[in-house]
Amino acid sequence: MRKLFTGFLAVCLVLAAASALPAPDAAAASETAGSETEAAAPEQIIDLSGYDDDTLTALLEQVQTEVVDRGIERTAQIQIGTYVFGRDIPVGKYVLKTEQSDDSGYLALGAADDPEDEYPSKLYEYINTDEAFEAYITGEEGDWLLTQVPCTLTISAGVQFK
Repeated sequence: MRKLFTGFLAVCLVLAAASALPAPDAAAASETAGSETEAAAPEQIIDLSGYDDDTLTALLEQVQTEVVDRGIERTAQIQIGTYVFGRDIPVGKYVLKTEQSDDSGYLALGAADDPEDEYPSKLYEYINTDEAFEAYITGEEGDWLLTQVPCTLTISAGVQFK
């Protein structure tokens, strides 16, 4: 009986050790991954093809909000138009910039409850063709940004002491 039990235990140990070994495909994949960067590419982390459009859009908004919350500095090109914070642009703190160009027009940032027939309460600036402009802005839920010139928005992590 002891021999049978010992044999059974030996088989279990061999099977446990064998299950811990990587599969041949996984071993080949890990060898090729070693030559790439440490972080896996996003397409290898999550297969997004199974999500419907609404779920994918909600996931994008969630990721953008998390980037803003963490203060990860990223820059986006903003084309001429009107944008709403919390819908088109994640709520947060930004550096708004324009470069010298052939374009001129207004930049306006208004609070959600600003009256339509008055100037916006947060920012109202005319940009000439021969000047660059830079401002630190805070966009809260429902605030709107109107730009008549192309500009960039950079997520601000705040003052960084080094």
